[in-house]
Amino acid sequence: MPKTRRLSHEGTLYHDSKRDIWVSEFRWTDSEGKSHKKRMSSMYKSEVVERMDQFVYDLKLDKDNPERFNRNFEEISRYWLDNIMSMKVKPSTFARLECTLRVNVIPYVGKTRIDNITTKDVQDMVIALNEKGLAPSTIKKAYEMVNTVCAYYIDTEMPGLRNPCKGVVIPKREVEEIRIFDKDERKIIEEECYRTYSTGRFVYWNGPGLVFLLYSGLRIGEAIALTWDDIDFKKRTIDVNKNAVTTRNGDKPGEKYALLNQNSTKTKAGTRIVPMTKKAYEALKVLQKRDGKKSKYVFITKFGTQSTPCYFNRAFHQVLYNSGITFKGETYGVHTLRHTFATMLFSNGADVKIVSSILGHSSVRITYDIYIKVIQEEKVKAIKSLDKFVD
Repeated sequence: MPKTRRLSHEGTLYHDSKRDIWVSEFRWTDSEGKSHKKRMSSMYKSEVVERMDQFVYDLKLDKDNPERFNRNFEEISRYWLDNIMSMKVKPSTFARLECTLRVNVIPYVGKTRIDNITTKDVQDMVIALNEKGLAPSTIKKAYEMVNTVCAYYIDTEMPGLRNPCKGVVIPKREVEEIRIFDKDERKIIEEECYRTYSTGRFVYWNGPGLVFLLYSGLRIGEAIALTWDDIDFKKRTIDVNKNAVTTRNGDKPGEKYALLNQNSTKTKAGTRIVPMTKKAYEALKVLQKRDGKKSKYVFITKFGTQSTPCYFNRAFHQVLYNSGITFKGETYGVHTLRHTFATMLFSNGADVKIVSSILGHSSVRITYDIYIKVIQEEKVKAIKSLDKFVD
């Protein structure tokens, strides 16, 4: 979309369709004849317009000292996010960073001059977030946000200034015990997913899709982004090359959510060819017969539109509830199906490198860290099996 020229004192406003963000640019010359440019971006048009208007208004109050608007942490971090990160990351990552900044950082250190932030200030933020009961991973993201912005400011504006994040202690991330379905539970789930009414219609529209996830190991976003031309029934392979994520949409933050299709996977290693298991193949054949001519997407709603993660999760929880399968009162998502698939591979003797490749992890280390308990258990079984053979 071409740039839209606003009034001379307002700058330029345009929509970057490639990154799906609104961008506003403003240029001015100070009293010494030096040219300056301010660039802001956001997923929401109204937000970027409001922020740029505020900047221009403030600039008129102190035209000869524009640097004063970049003194507190919020303004520095906004500049870093809008001008640096918006060009480096995917829209979904940009949205996550913006949310972390707005919700878990700015309320604590946003109004503090960045060169006055102390280690205690950052530590107090970490303590406050921990007391709110946030997950260690969420707290770490907030800490990393402050650390990265401070490092950027020091490198570009204040060389020699000590980064206040040094020495801050963040909560240790505990290794989460993954939940998987055993053989009996898998059988019950499959039967429930394929259950039909007397008319032959599936009780769960996404039932076959859940079976596919259980026996393919794909991430929910990868599955939702699949199109029929990604499926090779003759070779029985799945070309994983896209990803779909849910992001905020609309002018008011948090008001609406929309599905965003990305022409790339979560990681570089995520782009892969996955061999189909027999049951994954059968599930796709069922869907092809039912929906193949209705949409280019493999997974769709009853109305023919592309499915969403929420749509799958609702069906998943209904299947578990009606199957009588409970997780000690806790709620788990469809990612449990991916964990179960990985565990089945390990149980059948698959090497960790092979499993990592099939799952699309960016490194074998990630696979090992997630499934370390499963891997150790399989090693014990292998040794016991060897003992029986030797005896």
